[in-house]
Amino acid sequence: MELEHRILPNFINEIRSMTRHHSNSSRDDDRRWEAADRLRRLVAASEDGRISIMEKIHQAYKEADYQTASDCQQLLHETMDELRAAFHEYRVNVLD
Repeated sequence: MELEHRILPNFINEIRSMTRHHSNSSRDDDRRWEAADRLRRLVAASEDGRISIMEKIHQAYKEADYQTASDCQQLLHETMDELRAAFHEYRVNVLD
């Protein structure tokens, strides 16, 4: 339950803080932002028939499928590490 009530809300807040910072369109800035945003959406936004990692965790808990919840939690942590690295790469290179 700690995952649903503490860890996921903390991750949501972290993801929401990762916003687009560049205003002038540069191919490199756009590419870096799109890489980070793709991971943000993979983690937290169910769209176009795809279920986010967080939604998969909620569904697994709802169905008492703790193995799937555990597998998704591991995937969540790995993807968050990738997201943090991608956002850092984006943020340190934006000149706007």
